[in-house]
Amino acid sequence: LGDMLGAMTKCFAEAISQKPCVLFVDEIDAAGSRDSADKHNSNYRRNVINHFLAEVDALMREEGVLLIGACNHPGNLDAAIQRAGRFDQHAELGRPPLAQVRHMIARVLPG
Repeated sequence: LGDMLGAMTKCFAEAISQKPCVLFVDEIDAAGSRDSADKHNSNYRRNVINHFLAEVDALMREEGVLLIGACNHPGNLDAAIQRAGRFDQHAELGRPPLAQVRHMIARVLPG
């Protein structure tokens, strides 16, 4: 746990040192929620989410870093992650229409 939290701290510190920049956090829903009915690894999950929230709050006091998160399952996000001042602006990107998928594939894999 310590190594992972240390890496998280280092990532946020690096973003601050490189500003202006964008910090993109993919799979932001992977840690789950502290309110999850699944008690397996609940202490680990709580520590990860609490540390993440502390890093986000510290980053929000900085200027010049845009924080963006992406997830596949928004319902799995801890409610505190989505509260005002954190990840409170949402944009849903649905699946593209089949014709658009075919066009994208044809551009990448011609013939």
